[in-house]
Order: sequence, then structure tokens, then C-alpha cells
Amino acid sequence: MPRPKLPVPPYDQPCGGCPSKPYPFDSVTALGIYQGAIREAVVATKRAAHAALASSLGVRLGKKVELADFANQLDYVTFVPTHRWRRVIRGGPSGAQRLAISVGKILKVPTFELLATTRWVAKQSLLPDEKRELNVRGAFGIKRSYAWQRSLNLRDRHILLVDDVLTTGATAKESTNVLKQAGAASVRLAVVARAVRR
Repeated sequence: MPRPKLPVPPYDQPCGGCPSKPYPFDSVTALGIYQGAIREAVVATKRAAHAALASSLGVRLGKKVELADFANQLDYVTFVPTHRWRRVIRGGPSGAQRLAISVGKILKVPTFELLATTRWVAKQSLLPDEKRELNVRGAFGIKRSYAWQRSLNLRDRHILLVDDVLTTGATAKESTNVLKQAGAASVRLAVVARAVRR
């Protein structure tokens, strides 16, 4: 007896948690959903004491990105920046930076700190969704360095932007816009976890 055909969901229709306007980044690669053990791991990687965990997750994330059709087109790996005072409070480089370094090693693509914060921002996780975009608006810029200005050209480059978690997408959106305004041809996002928005 043939199996009954299940109805096909309307994939071209936006879901309740999806933005009405498309994100500026070109794709998202995530290891999993931001809940349970993955959520605990993401929170732990924000502290320098858990550097090994961040590096391990970066290896797994890099292997997942390696399977993507765009992996061999990437020119640089970078990460969402953290304000220097927050890095001091947490005891060292951010979890996103450690993730990115491991991802870059797996992909054999150079990892650079392309972005910098221009001001202090409140923690996104403490804000309601509707205030997150305003919180990070104008908060990032291209990292200024005389040596880098001579050696790195972002025009027409394909960049992988690494962060720990994608929730509303406000931070990744702002970071992507800065990179594309600097001339990047594409910005792909890679995160450990993606939140389910309802």
C-alpha cells in the first residue's frame, strides 16, 4: 500500500520569527540550536577559562563550514568584535575570536581581526529584541592599523564572519554592513548556535 503524501509546507512564506527584510549576510552555518548543552557551551566560551572549549567548538564549526559550497572561495575569516574592557573583565580574547582562529585553521584560510568596536554597547542578551538593533547601530568599524591598511584589501573579498550565537541577527547584520561597505563581495556567517525565534 503506497504511503500517503504529506502536505509540503510553504517554504517561500516567512516564518513568524523571520525578519520582513532579508539579512545582509549571504548565508548562515550553525552547529545547532541555542538550547540545552549547546547553550551551556556557548555561555561558557565567553570566559577565558574555557578557551579549550571555544577552540574545540571552533574545530567542529570549521569542519561544518568546510562542507559548504562556498568554502573554497573564502579569502578571510574574521569575528564579531568585543569591546576591549569586556575582554579585560572576561580575562582575555573573546570566545568568538577563539572560535574564529580554530575555524580558520580547519579551512586553511587566514584569520584577521577586521572589525573593532567604536563604543561601549550594552549586552544584547539583556535587551528586548526590539532594542538590540539600535544598541549596536554604529558600534563597529573596520579595525585601523597602518600595517593592515597596506596588506589587507577587503574589496571583492569573500569573508567568513564568526560569532557564538545568532539570535535576532542585529549584531551580525551591523558587522556585515561594515564589511560590505568596505568592499567585501560576500559575508558568510558561521555560528555555534542559532536561536529559535517565536
